Amino acid sequence: MIVSFFVIAVVIALSIPSAIIFLPLTAVTGNPTPLYNVVCFIVRVAFRAAGIRVRVQDSRTSPKARRASSWPTMSPTSTPQA
Repeated sequence: MIVSFFVIAVVIALSIPSAIIFLPLTAVTGNPTPLYNVVCFIVRVAFRAAGIRVRVQDSRTSPKARRASSWPTMSPTSTPQA
């Protein structure tokens, strides 16, 4: 629980100055990419500072993701059977 508060504190401490800079920049240019990149950086820094490890795995190589993506889906033109 202390780790959660630490992550929140780091996110708030880093997001206030970046919001002052990047929200107006995004509004003026209409390009959200710099804001998105800064937010990703803030989350990475907060997790690393708290000692949280995140492993990103490609969904094409994950067996669970392959199974989940091959589940049958209902197309908009089909009707459910009663």
